[in-house]
Amino acid sequence: MRASQKRTLSLTAVLIAGFAATSAHAVKVDETKSNHQVPITVSGYAGESQAQERIAVFGGSFSCIEPSKVAKCAWTNAFDVKVLNFGMGGMGFVAGADKTNDIPNQVKRALAKGEKYRAFVLWASTNDIWRHTVQEQNDAIERCVRMIRASQPESRIVMFASMPVPLQPHGNALLARFVDGQKETCRKLGVPCLDLYCESGITSENAHLYTGEDRFHPNEAGYAKVSEIQVEFLQRHVFSDRETGNLENHARKETKE
Repeated sequence: MRASQKRTLSLTAVLIAGFAATSAHAVKVDETKSNHQVPITVSGYAGESQAQERIAVFGGSFSCIEPSKVAKCAWTNAFDVKVLNFGMGGMGFVAGADKTNDIPNQVKRALAKGEKYRAFVLWASTNDIWRHTVQEQNDAIERCVRMIRASQPESRIVMFASMPVPLQPHGNALLARFVDGQKETCRKLGVPCLDLYCESGITSENAHLYTGEDRFHPNEAGYAKVSEIQVEFLQRHVFSDRETGNLENHARKETKE
């Protein structure tokens, strides 16, 4: 393993350790157990952060349901940023009951506010797979990226690909094609994409531990699980200009407190 890779892994371990030690959000799941319901108190999310730098998040329910605060708290604690949510349940890059709250319109509203963002996180949902085509999705992703680059060219743009839904086999199979489209579009546009569909670690074998009662969306433990790779991804693609030592010191400070 290269020295740079070791430093990145070491940094991620420190960040996650700091997060775990200072909050009730990091949940360790015994994957040998057949059931998992752990209540978690969430704080330090969005408006509660006093950080100056901001991350804007867009998407459907996966990006904004209550348990997703677990992941966003991990980002806040790791990078001292304010996370602002523009996502809405039922929305996709194309999907939206009235066509005014889909992800491109969420981005448009965020840009209209005139606030500067360190990064724009496009968190793909599952809503486009039912009534739309992969190409429609891809075109809408490109519209989002072009709008952001035209308005805030200095900001980072990253994509979180759709998360798997292993307890819904038919939907999960449909989703794979759309995720391929998300990744290919991001590659074409030069947008870093975190493949949560393949890399979340949530599978048909352990999905009952990380999925909520609706058997579709992640529970708090599911978001805690994906937050680990999200933090590493964000450090690499959004906060790479920060001094590694400063991030490590921040995490150690949080641990002591």
